[in-house]
Amino acid sequence: MTTFSPMRLHISSAIRLVSESIQIAVRRSEAHFHSYELLRPSGASSEQHAWILMRLRQYSNRRLLVLCALLAGIFGGLSSLRSNGGLPPAVTQKDHLFYLVVPTTQSDSELCKTLGTAAVLGYPTPYLLDWSTTHDAGGEHSDHVYQMVHKTRTQLSTLNPHDDHTVLLLDGPYSWFQLRPEVLLSRYHSILEKANERLVKGFDRRAVTEGGMKQSVVFSGQRCRSGPSDQVSCVRSSVSKRSDTNPHSLDIGSIIGPAKDLRAIFDRAAAKLEHSTNAVDAQSVFDDIFNQQQIRREAIRQQSWSVPKRTWSSLAEMVGLGGTVLDSNIDSNIDVDETYEFGISVDAANELGLSVNGNVDNIEWIQHSSASGLRDSPSSLPTDIAESMPPFWTTSGYGVPLETRWEDVNLLADTDTEAIPAIISFSAGNVSTLQTTGWNKLWMHSHAQKLYEAQIPVPRLPLASIVDGGGVEHIFWNPDTRLERDGAKTFAGEWVAWQDICRGESTWRALGKL
Repeated sequence: MTTFSPMRLHISSAIRLVSESIQIAVRRSEAHFHSYELLRPSGASSEQHAWILMRLRQYSNRRLLVLCALLAGIFGGLSSLRSNGGLPPAVTQKDHLFYLVVPTTQSDSELCKTLGTAAVLGYPTPYLLDWSTTHDAGGEHSDHVYQMVHKTRTQLSTLNPHDDHTVLLLDGPYSWFQLRPEVLLSRYHSILEKANERLVKGFDRRAVTEGGMKQSVVFSGQRCRSGPSDQVSCVRSSVSKRSDTNPHSLDIGSIIGPAKDLRAIFDRAAAKLEHSTNAVDAQSVFDDIFNQQQIRREAIRQQSWSVPKRTWSSLAEMVGLGGTVLDSNIDSNIDVDETYEFGISVDAANELGLSVNGNVDNIEWIQHSSASGLRDSPSSLPTDIAESMPPFWTTSGYGVPLETRWEDVNLLADTDTEAIPAIISFSAGNVSTLQTTGWNKLWMHSHAQKLYEAQIPVPRLPLASIVDGGGVEHIFWNPDTRLERDGAKTFAGEWVAWQDICRGESTWRALGKL
């Protein structure tokens, strides 16, 4: 199980880490760093420094001096814990750059909501992907779909030196962030771990290895549609109380995974568009890719069955005692070429993102300190949210309710799975009532400007630190090394200031702050 593990500190390094962290901020104003490695205090293990550095966001310089004094006072007593075995050893570490990619065609209030909520919560500097340029695709499919696939594919190729780093790709500037990046990233790794465990249970390790099967990319989910072509890729959430009636299929509201794996998926999508003579939408393209992956996997599974098991499965399906929609659509002699394997998994519980496509029946605003829980049963605040940095903690702590807990704020939840998603995504062509009325209920709404401005002077520190089920610690860094954070970047390396994107005070008024 993936965890956010801040408590395993090497106290003997704490004072040096605090001092060096302040020095880092000073050095950052003198020269740009070109590698996230240079942000790490020398001689410190990753888990030891990451928690301290992330917590520095909440302290002023005066508080840092007090913290140093306190650490000096308790150093002797706590350091003995390490020698006596009271503190566990540091784990293996792995660094990642964490890219947030936001496609857009213009600057408007929706884009500003996306960028603003991401900045307030400590997500990396957004990379803007321009979809506005027209291009003749030479086919009958829509130009917008061509732009989406080909431009995204092209820009992902620029991340080639960092193939294993993590990319969060949104479907457009129609998303609100409500939870911190460490929660999203911890859940992402947890979803992959569980999905890979299911692969091994459903097959055997040899079949998984020889078939090149893996789980590395997570798409957001949506309720399955009724068409037969969609049923093949329906995934049932293991935590949903209504999973039998509300299975989920892939949705393109958000995609997260390694850069190289996202690029492979978009390469396949581009190839499909090049050979398509029919009008298609983006959702259909990625549905088809996922369907082919699932069909191939099921074919491999059935080919590994013994003759008696195949016979029993056929008889059970004939009399309605077994089988699945997926089973009945499979030709066990299908070509199992590895090019159909893309490591795609679906966030069936909507833990990462919730795609709101008009229907809001399964959505509810909750406040855990004043409500017994979700619609049908009591529910406590998920531990990963409760243990993340509190919602209003800022560098200065001025002008915001600093002591407010996550239990005290409004959070949007999926009542089917009882999940509280990190991202809320809306469809560009299907305006929901939640999109028009929900912004005023978002927990940061009334303090959005102060929270955004408080993030601007924060030096570049780790965005998140999590430990996976294998004991490997993953440290996530902002790929943009500039000290300023009031804006976004393009894939051409240009900096676009917040004032140019969102027109400053007028935008805050439009968003309901002033």
